[in-house]
Amino acid sequence: MEEKCRYCGWAYKITDEQENKCDIQSGGERNKTNNQMELLAVIYAMRAIEDKSAEVEIYTDSQYVSENYKNASGMSSNQPYWQMFEEENEKISNINILWRSRDNSAIREVDCLAQKEAGKMKEILGKR
Repeated sequence: MEEKCRYCGWAYKITDEQENKCDIQSGGERNKTNNQMELLAVIYAMRAIEDKSAEVEIYTDSQYVSENYKNASGMSSNQPYWQMFEEENEKISNINILWRSRDNSAIREVDCLAQKEAGKMKEILGKR
């Protein structure tokens, strides 16, 4: 069983090269596993996609997400998160989730944001 982190962060970056737009969001949660946070980042990114009919590519450093997203309904672990994923996935016409290593600059940027959010959570909630 995957261990939960007390203060966790998620982040995503959406780049629309045709519209020359970029959207970066991040946030924090408590008592989640790494896989849950990686799923949440993808779910929040999917929700933020404006043109659901566009071809969408999501890059993640999560092998858990990239290897299992096509079988989301069959996943027994983290079922509520996979169900949220499926709900968002049904709204998008064409999606592909690809694994990228942490050597990728966009992955590093988003990972850094997620770590900052976890730090904020610890700073704010750790005092209670």
